Amino acid sequence: MNSQQLCQALSQAKAERAKLRQEEADLCARENWLQSQSQVNGSADLRTNLSAVLPLDIMPGNVGPLNSIAWDFWEPAEVNFGMNPLLSANSIQNTTFRVDQDGAFLMLGIIVTGDTARGGAGLDGPYQVVIRDRQSSRTFNDQPIPLQALGSRVNPRKFPTPLLFQPNAYVQFYVTTWLPQGTSQQMSGSGRLQFAPYGVRVRIEDTRQTLGNIFQSGS
Repeated sequence: MNSQQLCQALSQAKAERAKLRQEEADLCARENWLQSQSQVNGSADLRTNLSAVLPLDIMPGNVGPLNSIAWDFWEPAEVNFGMNPLLSANSIQNTTFRVDQDGAFLMLGIIVTGDTARGGAGLDGPYQVVIRDRQSSRTFNDQPIPLQALGSRVNPRKFPTPLLFQPNAYVQFYVTTWLPQGTSQQMSGSGRLQFAPYGVRVRIEDTRQTLGNIFQSGS
């Protein structure tokens, strides 16, 4: 190899070294930028950052660690006593909806609507409701709730204590009347009623493990 070839090889080596150094500098700059991000360096998540600047009442629930997020949830459920029903103490209707496995349902309140806003067959009717967890047969009220005690769209009924339904639970609305046994009344209008429980969905996987440890240690 003559001197000219050696010079060419040296020039190529210098050019390759300069290229590698530039790539190294780019990688270092990228690494420094990533380390400045809270999602990477662990200094804080989005929820923590938002809580520093937002009031609690407008803080979004669907940000932060997976097991800490919550999201709004509505689920309509309907019963139908028919048109111009003859109601008695034996008039019973029930409806059920399922809470899927994505998270538990924390029921904060309920809204009721009807096809007949006024009239004995509709929202003025002698109806009462019991809320049940169908799988465990648990009821969430010791006495049936009169229909008129439930809320409307503009004024929903908020429970003093939220009701918690586990993932895959079946929520049942068991609707009867408060009419005395042996009596009946002919009502006018539509007996179709729609219940709209509302609340938030939450992830509670860690809660199951915690409860298991408590009951295991107490046995």
